[in-house]
Amino acid sequence: MASTLKLDKSQIHLRISFSSEGKKQSRIKGRWPGSGQPSSYTFPQGTLKMSSAKDIFSAVFKAEEEIYLREIEMTIKVQNRQRGQIYFNGCFPGSPGISISDGQYVIRMKRNRKMRQYIRFINTGSSLKIIWEFNCMVPESGSLPMDPVLLTQTSGGLQPGPSKIEHRIPAGIAETMWIAPQEAQRGIRVKDLEDNLSWMEQERLFFNIIRLEKIHNKAGDWDNLHTDYRGKIGFINRRIEHNGMVPALGFEPFYAEIDSELVRLHPEWLVGDMKGDALIFTLNRQRKIYILDFTQNEVKEYLEECINIFRRQWGFKSFHLQGLSALLVPGYHSDNSIESGKILYSALEFFRSILGKDCFITAEDIPLITEVNQIDMICIPARLTTKRKSRTEITNALFRKMEISSLSNYPWILNSGNYPLPEDDSSFHKQAGESFRQMLLIGGGILSLSMSLPSITEKQKEELTRLIPSFKKFSRGELKQLVCPRKKETSTIYNSSGYLGVFNLSSKKQQVILNMESLKQEIYNKTGDSPIQEGRTGMKTGELELILPPLGSRIFKF
Repeated sequence: MASTLKLDKSQIHLRISFSSEGKKQSRIKGRWPGSGQPSSYTFPQGTLKMSSAKDIFSAVFKAEEEIYLREIEMTIKVQNRQRGQIYFNGCFPGSPGISISDGQYVIRMKRNRKMRQYIRFINTGSSLKIIWEFNCMVPESGSLPMDPVLLTQTSGGLQPGPSKIEHRIPAGIAETMWIAPQEAQRGIRVKDLEDNLSWMEQERLFFNIIRLEKIHNKAGDWDNLHTDYRGKIGFINRRIEHNGMVPALGFEPFYAEIDSELVRLHPEWLVGDMKGDALIFTLNRQRKIYILDFTQNEVKEYLEECINIFRRQWGFKSFHLQGLSALLVPGYHSDNSIESGKILYSALEFFRSILGKDCFITAEDIPLITEVNQIDMICIPARLTTKRKSRTEITNALFRKMEISSLSNYPWILNSGNYPLPEDDSSFHKQAGESFRQMLLIGGGILSLSMSLPSITEKQKEELTRLIPSFKKFSRGELKQLVCPRKKETSTIYNSSGYLGVFNLSSKKQQVILNMESLKQEIYNKTGDSPIQEGRTGMKTGELELILPPLGSRIFKF
């Protein structure tokens, strides 16, 4: 039977963005290259040669004159012969690929783990945009290969086939983390930190990792601590280790605040804007910083010196890298021939090489493409803010987690930082909060909390004592998506540690039927008599009918 879903390869739209002085564009129409039949298109700025072989799309851009190449965009229409709804899965920042499905057939696209360009996939309704970001100079007559994209088409909806299970966390590494709560633009005060450590010791409730952030005076001056921490940080970290926990430091290695000592002494280390001045990057609409130029050897030497201080003098054993997406911002570097994606990839290799293979490294705010030997875990922030916003925030967090579970076995985590404990009804929608807790459990990875522990209630403390050992049952499992995430329907995912989760992402009550034999076939690729259980109730065959409230969820032992 012919596929009902296909890409319209008869016509594609190509766009090139270039120029260091404002963003200029050139557009042209073309065709998707046939197998063994490359195609070539000429722009005023150069020639784009495309080819397709063995489901791999690749291309090379050759410049007619020296240009600053920003990005190349390709738009292709997606067709459904049955004129039904088309579902796009993976259109979020940093996604390593995309799945397009009509419920019967699925088209998948995936980019390389080792990247030169940052590739984005964007759903425009009935079309798909693929954008390669370069942000580099191309000399006259110079050629620049585009990162290839793997294209496959299969039947059976979005359910991935049986795959080898890979641990999300290396053996012996963290399952739970406490992130010291921050105060405005600075980290936790030493006295408050010591109070939290004393609470852990008194209650005998410990985490695998204790992470401190914003303990420096200024971003960029990484060898200069807040006065509060000077002469004390080594003792604090030894106390953390004495209790069997790992002290971790979160910092922004490529940020430099405008009034920092680093900027005063080394203005030549900064990424320049298109006019030649230092590039100013605005964070959260108020904080203005500069970006360090990682193509300079002096910057690499400085960062290596700082990390040696963190480890050997201050006693940190693990690191969380923040703000790495700054390396993808268009700007002038000491070596302008390197694409921004390659700069980011090289930076990740740099940190692994100086920290060693046994150091546990996490990162956030980067494309989800890294290899396990570079970064052990990529964190996806999902903080809850107000009760009014929590319904939307939690729905988006659940949806994102389910999207990720369908794409690959990368070491990712939904890093909330504020797991919603009972009685905290002021900060989240009640039913949505319960589903959020369930998703954090079944999602595995690391469970992170960021709160003042001495101020929690007795009921919340009891929840924590049950939560931490409970979470360890899930933490090393791998996720498999069984029903693709749709915000107005239900979605089902399976954790290889033996748990099945059913989530209603809509604002209306939903009915779902679980067929035992079908689930066994999808999960194990075989039939059997293993029951599905919720509490003490088990079913070996037949169907289980569920009615889930808005944003509701259920977890089963399978």
